[in-house]
Amino acid sequence: MLFLDHDDAPRASEEFRKLSLLPRRADAAVYAGACSRIAGDMRMADSLLTAAARRMGAPRESIAEWADRLVGIKPAATFSP
Repeated sequence: MLFLDHDDAPRASEEFRKLSLLPRRADAAVYAGACSRIAGDMRMADSLLTAAARRMGAPRESIAEWADRLVGIKPAATFSP
């Protein structure tokens, strides 16, 4: 979250992607996907969310909705539209 506080969503995504490689951290791929969306990298976001859904055994739509909620609660001072 430190990177998001400093307006660096691409680096936040990268750090969450690293965490998502751990066996029990598929959820980190959702956070990485949300950060990629904030950064405007929709291709990466879609890839991460699809991978998270597969690893978690969850419908892709529910994972995408989770990411939407995360993007919606990003710090107000971060990433003006």
